[in-house]
Amino acid sequence: MIGLIASKPEQFRWPGWTVLSLTAAILLFVACIEAGFFTRQYRPDFDDTSLAPDQEEERRYQRWSGAARETYDLAIVLLFTGLGAVLAPTSQSDSLPRWAAAGLCWVAATAELIWHFSAHRRLRVHKAA
Repeated sequence: MIGLIASKPEQFRWPGWTVLSLTAAILLFVACIEAGFFTRQYRPDFDDTSLAPDQEEERRYQRWSGAARETYDLAIVLLFTGLGAVLAPTSQSDSLPRWAAAGLCWVAATAELIWHFSAHRRLRVHKAA
């Protein structure tokens, strides 16, 4: 999709912002996968209780699992934002359905942001208790 936008920018309302948001989403999805690999390194299979993590391993696990969560949530927001920018019409023809589709994507991005911040708030409250 990025190649299409780059090759025919006149067919998109905001080609630069669209490419930026979709590229950032892809990079954040890759970062999420990488963080997940690092997370797994500090939390092996705990069927064997002799493998219980020490405090340093637990701290690293929490850091990398948090990074995976953060990058995934932000990648989803940017993906929905970029998709909405792709769908935004450039002319009056067929504009209502395309604005509606773009709007749905932006509502989904906003809902994901709200979910992200409310989930993190719940996690902080849970850790403090």
